[in-house]
Amino acid sequence: MKKLLFVVYALAAISLLAPSAGFAQDWENRIGIYTTPDPVDGRADVFAPTANFPFNVYFVLTSPTFDDGSPVDQVDAFEFRVTIGPATSGIFKLSQTLWPSSLNIGTDSNPFNAEYAVGGAIPQPVANGAVLLMTWNLMVTNTSVPYYFYLNPTSAPAFPGFLAFNYPAIGINNSVLVPCTPSSGDGVTPVFALGDLTIPTEYDTFGGVKALFR
Repeated sequence: MKKLLFVVYALAAISLLAPSAGFAQDWENRIGIYTTPDPVDGRADVFAPTANFPFNVYFVLTSPTFDDGSPVDQVDAFEFRVTIGPATSGIFKLSQTLWPSSLNIGTDSNPFNAEYAVGGAIPQPVANGAVLLMTWNLMVTNTSVPYYFYLNPTSAPAFPGFLAFNYPAIGINNSVLVPCTPSSGDGVTPVFALGDLTIPTEYDTFGGVKALFR
């Protein structure tokens, strides 16, 4: 319980931090949804689900860096909003997995419009240039329509106009809030698709200059 109370205090403190002055390009400071928790060697932004068969999708922050280009080695908080469209039924979020000893103070019960402002008592290390933020276990009952996933800022973002993550450094007073963008480059372009395989399915490393859906 003490750890969770700490998380609540940490999340409240995030809104008071001095934000980073800018954001990096390419795959630096991008949050995307993937079929693997480690999209370093290859990533898939599309997936053909089987009806009534559960599967996982992974929310991953890639190449977190500071303004000067130096890498971030740990993350203890993040925020974004997930929406799914255009369908409003036929897909179910069976469960979600957040970091150990973490808490989401956003409203996440509806997978078609879920908000996350998550803080963790235990900072998560960045490994191979990526850090897993969250896992959804999904099931689709209607495979006749595609589902497109979008990432956007929350309704009350700590960094207006952006997704964000927090670097804990040493103590809350030294933390750095860093703005992020969706892996697609903007909030109106999907970061992930289910059932629409007309979108190119080539694999690429997140260090490349090309992104699917662009």
